[in-house]
Amino acid sequence: MDEPSQSNQHDSAVWRALFAAEDARRLAFFRICFGLVMMAECGGGIFSGFVKSALVEPKLFFKYAGFGWVQPIDGYSFYLHFTLLAVAATLVTIGLFYRAAAAFLFVGWSYVFFMDLAWYQNHYYLIVLLTMVMAVLPAHRALSIDARRKPTAAVSTFPAWMTLTIKLLMATAYFYAGVAKLSSDWLALQPVTAWMQDRADRPILGWFYGSRWSPYFIAWGGVVFDLSIPFLLFGKRPATLAFAATCVFHLMNAITFEIGVFPFLALAMTALFLPLSSLDGLVPDVDPARPAYVDRRPRLVIAALLALFIPQALLPLRHFFIPGNVHWTEQGHLFAWHMKLREKTGTIRFIVKDSNRVVVRTVTPEEYLSGRQLARVATRPELIRQLAVRIGHDARRAGVAEPTVHAEASVSLNSRRPQPFIDTQRDLTKVPAITWQRRDWILPLTEPLPRPR
Repeated sequence: MDEPSQSNQHDSAVWRALFAAEDARRLAFFRICFGLVMMAECGGGIFSGFVKSALVEPKLFFKYAGFGWVQPIDGYSFYLHFTLLAVAATLVTIGLFYRAAAAFLFVGWSYVFFMDLAWYQNHYYLIVLLTMVMAVLPAHRALSIDARRKPTAAVSTFPAWMTLTIKLLMATAYFYAGVAKLSSDWLALQPVTAWMQDRADRPILGWFYGSRWSPYFIAWGGVVFDLSIPFLLFGKRPATLAFAATCVFHLMNAITFEIGVFPFLALAMTALFLPLSSLDGLVPDVDPARPAYVDRRPRLVIAALLALFIPQALLPLRHFFIPGNVHWTEQGHLFAWHMKLREKTGTIRFIVKDSNRVVVRTVTPEEYLSGRQLARVATRPELIRQLAVRIGHDARRAGVAEPTVHAEASVSLNSRRPQPFIDTQRDLTKVPAITWQRRDWILPLTEPLPRPR
């Protein structure tokens, strides 16, 4: 996908839409915005304490399936790692040594992402996808220092598929976030009602949070927004109004839920839908005398787009084929754009028994985990399983014959009363790590939602 010469024999509407020439300012503007967001994210990781609490302090990291080979560097080296990520994001922003900087940003961020399953966030996953795409796109060939250093590489237009890829990633996240909201709990205003009540004493917007209609506005309005906005953004005339609605939506999210850089990343991506005239006066024009960038291997481009988007279309649907409430079992939750749909609290302890079924010791998560991990382990079945395996391994090394590890856990989902979570009879060191069937060691959710007051 690296240089000119596109065949003229393909004239289908899809082909023309993908490879039509588009003003290079649009992709260059997104590169600048994305770089700024990543500078804030990586720099903020150091100064907010995230690096310390999520990467330096933990003694145990939970693994994604297939990524057990990702191992931590020396604890305090993570500060250097995030510093280098911030430098790479700066280079991406100004378009200097772009190829190397974008590649490092992708690899370096992916390394952090796959370091610990306990810290999965949808927007962290979105950043993995975006850094991968930006490492491939030649976004440095307009409005960049690289283009000034090598004028022969500068272009005036890019094929439309480049910005379309980013648009479709954003539209996918919006749409499947809306699909995920079509759950009984969300439509019954949970956990939104609890969140609004917790924020009712805040200054300025406390009146809104404390009103009886705010949960309806947030919950049902969120469904309508997420399911409709991808289609409205792709419309020509409604795009500007849809972008204005998006600005209000994400700024409200930023104020209400304090979810880091995601609202600003989403706005940068959504800005790609605006008319090109919106960039007039905001970014410099590109020299129209510069050549157009066209693709030498358009079929490879199409194959790459299919390889990217087919999994994005299918992964969010898998929980529909696994029995049970996905917010209870967590099966099918990852990579599915289930954004802030559940509130879970719980307690847990582990029981180690020897080959004679005699209790050898009781283990609390505090013996293995840091503060931030503790908040999640009791409510995430896969984290429970992995910690049980580690406890069993340590018991075996301590001389316990054929140890079995059991969990006593109690969990509350979306303001329900706490109920038993894990089958205490099951040895969690023996349950399968990956399955497309329901994990039968997770007890069914039986507690009803509380009645609205």
